[in-house]
Amino acid sequence: MVLTFFVGLVTLGVVFFVGYPFIQRRMSRMDGNEYLDSRIADLQRSKESSYSAIREIEFDYKMGKLSDEDYQELREKYRSQAISILKEMDEIGEEEIEEEVEREIALLRNVGETVSCPKCLTVNPLDSKFCGNCGISLAAPCPHCGQTVVGEAKFCPYCGNKLASLCPSCDSRYEADDKFCGRCGTKLG
Repeated sequence: MVLTFFVGLVTLGVVFFVGYPFIQRRMSRMDGNEYLDSRIADLQRSKESSYSAIREIEFDYKMGKLSDEDYQELREKYRSQAISILKEMDEIGEEEIEEEVEREIALLRNVGETVSCPKCLTVNPLDSKFCGNCGISLAAPCPHCGQTVVGEAKFCPYCGNKLASLCPSCDSRYEADDKFCGRCGTKLG
């Protein structure tokens, strides 16, 4: 039984060794947030795998399938692995929180230089064309003068004309003569 357990561990190691370059290549194409989310998910799976291995070792030891020496060695190996995973998860969590706080502080320092998303209320830099959180367009040309208007202004700051209204369902802009929202299809009144 111990031999089967070790063969399984070796097989798992070989699969990881062969598959890791493919996973790493996919990760290099991701942006920072996607990579971080994926890394946290990987660490979570590794943590659960370590916990599962520790439970399996405990069970095998209680059933008399492992010697005291093998039990101590394997238990310490997976315990150390779980501890290092937990430490890395803590470090990533702290870094992510610090980065988010720094972004929010930078945006708040430039309150006059920011625009809030009309859909999700995320604060974005004034020169943003799209919301950094939900992707909705933050800038649209004035239908009268053609100047780019940022944010949810009701009147153009350049020519003073009324801008298109916002759809009550999806907050996308529409013209006065539109009967239905071009984005979500809601009937406009």
